[in-house]
Amino acid sequence: VISDMLDKEHFKNLLNYILVIGLFFLVFKILNPLIFSIIYGILFAYLLYPIYKFLLKIIKKESISSLIVCFSLIIVFVFLFTVIIGYMYNQIIDAYIYINEINLKSIIDNILPEFEFKQQISSGIFDSLNLIFSNSLTRLRAFIINIPSLVLHFIVFIIVLFFSLKDGEKAFNYFKSLVPIKSEIQDKFFK
Repeated sequence: VISDMLDKEHFKNLLNYILVIGLFFLVFKILNPLIFSIIYGILFAYLLYPIYKFLLKIIKKESISSLIVCFSLIIVFVFLFTVIIGYMYNQIIDAYIYINEINLKSIIDNILPEFEFKQQISSGIFDSLNLIFSNSLTRLRAFIINIPSLVLHFIVFIIVLFFSLKDGEKAFNYFKSLVPIKSEIQDKFFK
């Protein structure tokens, strides 16, 4: 009877360990694509913490101060994103139109008047330029197609930023209490 209980207890412990390891593996697999968004959210919370503290002194509410910082960051990112993408797209289109409008053959004739392979050179240059611009447009289109994935990463980033600003000090103090070092030494390291 005692050996059966030990075997059952041993089996339960083994099963618990396997389930915990499986759960950690599953969480890692789920969060793996979002891990950089989480890291950047924590990093930006650290960088924006002085602004949050300043707003907290004025507003006196953690959630509202954190929301203001997050919305300000959203506005900055959306503005920069739309300006940069629009500018890049316009530059690529304008350059492509300009290259198609210029008479490349006459430019090559002026540079290489007596060269026997100038037709092949001009067509090679024109094809290369077309390839460069079509690749640029293809990459820009691929980037635009990936916008839903980027939005998901941005939402995770903003959520982590919000809670890191709001509860970051509490979490830091909790983890600091778990460190098995005297508080005098901790104060030197965690200023």
